[in-house]
Amino acid sequence: MTRSVTGLLAVISSDVAIVVAGIWGITKAGDKAQQVVPLLTSAFTAVTAITTAYFGIRAVANTAKQAIETPKPPGPQGERGPKVTQVPRVSQVPRARQAASHIRLMRVR
Repeated sequence: MTRSVTGLLAVISSDVAIVVAGIWGITKAGDKAQQVVPLLTSAFTAVTAITTAYFGIRAVANTAKQAIETPKPPGPQGERGPKVTQVPRVSQVPRARQAASHIRLMRVR
């Protein structure tokens, strides 16, 4: 719990620092709108990248933690899963038959 709160505080503080720097830059730019647009774009991109990275890493960590803690149910035939006894032949697969007939038609033409 402490790590998640610390990480969230780090993200929030860095986002606030970027916003404050952006506001400071806008006030220093004054009437020069050509300098304000790239500044706002860069600040928005930085805030979005930091926040998205935090939540993406957090989601992956939560998923990994849940996968480790949750026991896996056994498969239909025990832990190893279903036993494959026979691989279907090409003649047993209807799409393969259709593809073969199309190939034969192409050769005839």
